Amino acid sequence: MDEPTLHPDPDPQIKLIDARELLGDATRVGLMLDGMLYMLRLTRNGKLILTK
Repeated sequence: MDEPTLHPDPDPQIKLIDARELLGDATRVGLMLDGMLYMLRLTRNGKLILTK
């Protein structure tokens, strides 16, 4: 797997959340926004996909 790209000076206006904290041991997690369910999925290649 490729090394993650680190952003040395993130924008202080952006709240950073480690995706692995959301996923834990799972490969998918559901996120709710305004009553809509979104799925965040970690692929075998280590990429994140967000779908409605």
